[in-house]
Amino acid sequence: MAASILSTRPVTITSPKSESMDGELACTVLRLMSIAADMQTSCEPLEIAFLTYLTNFSKAFIGTPVLRTSKLFSLLAESLNLPDQLTVLDAFVNKILKNLKVFFNNKTIIKETLKTFTELSMGYSFGHMLVKLDTIQYLLRNHAESLEFFSFPQRLNLRTDYYSALSRILSTYIDCEAENDMLEYFMLTFDRAFQNLCSIFQPRDYSLLKNDNSVKSTVIEVARSLTGLLVVTENKEMFMCYFDYIFPHYTNVLQEAMNIWMDDVDVTFPILKFFGELVSNRKPRIEFEVTSVNGILLFRQLSQIISGFVAFLLSSQFSNDSSQESQKNRYRGVLYSINILVHTLGAKFVNFGAFKLYGDEALDKVLNVFYQVISTFQLDWILSFNKLAKAYYSLVEVLAADHIYYLATLDSNAFHYFINSISEGFALMGRSSSNDELAVKCCHALDSLISHAVKCLKKKTNQVDTGLILAIESCKELLVQMLKVMLNAVIFEECKIYWSLSRPMLAIIILNKKYFDEAKNYVIEQQSNERQPMFHKLFDELMNGLDGSLSQRNRNQFNKNINSFRRDVTNFTKTAPPEEEGAIIGESDSIMIF
Repeated sequence: MAASILSTRPVTITSPKSESMDGELACTVLRLMSIAADMQTSCEPLEIAFLTYLTNFSKAFIGTPVLRTSKLFSLLAESLNLPDQLTVLDAFVNKILKNLKVFFNNKTIIKETLKTFTELSMGYSFGHMLVKLDTIQYLLRNHAESLEFFSFPQRLNLRTDYYSALSRILSTYIDCEAENDMLEYFMLTFDRAFQNLCSIFQPRDYSLLKNDNSVKSTVIEVARSLTGLLVVTENKEMFMCYFDYIFPHYTNVLQEAMNIWMDDVDVTFPILKFFGELVSNRKPRIEFEVTSVNGILLFRQLSQIISGFVAFLLSSQFSNDSSQESQKNRYRGVLYSINILVHTLGAKFVNFGAFKLYGDEALDKVLNVFYQVISTFQLDWILSFNKLAKAYYSLVEVLAADHIYYLATLDSNAFHYFINSISEGFALMGRSSSNDELAVKCCHALDSLISHAVKCLKKKTNQVDTGLILAIESCKELLVQMLKVMLNAVIFEECKIYWSLSRPMLAIIILNKKYFDEAKNYVIEQQSNERQPMFHKLFDELMNGLDGSLSQRNRNQFNKNINSFRRDVTNFTKTAPPEEEGAIIGESDSIMIF
């Protein structure tokens, strides 16, 4: 109840009376919390209520102007010797740490405690106050000490949340201190763990290691902990500090662990999630010196890990198991692998030309993983999982943008699968915002692919470019179908991605106007005889001002034409007699119906 009062309290409105009430309420709750702590018993609802109150109190009173809360803290000072925001925050942190030690066997309390810790670690004012506390500074130096909840295998995933909160605090601490050795102290625990693993992995019978649960648990723990550090790190300088510790010493050990426990998803999945986070170059946060080879070396290592794991994932040993748990693991394995492919193949820290120049097969191995996936899994299966569909279309977008020459080398079936998957992505458009997001990725991929083909037609092409053009021409029916779907969205649907749609539409028109004429005629034929002349006129106006190129000026002009075209069609159809409204959309063709 006290927490609910705080959650509904206006932040900017206060008075001496309300401050006194807030202070008395806080004193009562904190006294009760102290009594409960002395009893050393676990009352789950009460502990969760305490944590909710701490969170709401922090949001309402910690980091706010002192004058506005002076009466409240005066009462806390008189009753509990908590005179200011810093001492109250220190009491909250001590409560969190005590929960982690005392209630280590209660997953619900531990989970809620970590949630509260995460809330406190977020935000500028909280972070700068936390790093002033001796308790926090001790915790950063001894973050793995006496935390028994780590010892429960079923709660290993909570390590990621714990280290995510610590990573935020550590980053703030390093920003505040010009010169400090806190990062070195913080990473010392990981250094020792990996040195121990490295000595264990020295030439030894792997069959014995596979059954060593202690070593296995250590691998899982460090993988999840490192993932927690990286997942919240967006500052480039901080990320590169972590990277210098992690690569190559830590990654070599984790690669060895992948080889040992390849058939154990409890080990491989946390390691794959770690590598996926390590190569995620958002913001961007990964930046190597001009003379650094780290990008190439990291990519080569990931090439070995992913190609080996996917080969096992698709092997009969794994795929023949039809149990629900096995199929779930198969889905997760494909998802994690594709996410890593997206991050690595779309990375801006690797010069992929170096691999071909020096005959290195690392890039070919990674690209072959995509071929293995589309050769094994039906598109319907991929689209049945939202996360997997998003990852797959992100990969399609990256391949079309940065590895188009690889697409030109695909066999006809694989290339048709690639183009058909883009077509299916367009067919999902308009059903939900997430499906529109997939359609935008399809727009980018198709635009990159067709725009490259247009450029090839306007210059002397090599054998690879000729192969790409022929492959695209072999998918004529799919291209026309996609144009029909895009035109239908522009004319008849409440579509929010007109700008994205206009780019591949123009590229296809420039590539071969016959494709557009066929799609246009189809739409016109769906109209009544009285409407057809006007639709002919509107389609002709759609091409006004275009010069037959893919210049930015031409693209902008086509986008303007699309907007005018949609407006004119809407105004025209509003004047149609009611009995003719049903003739607007051709109900006989499935691609026109959503």
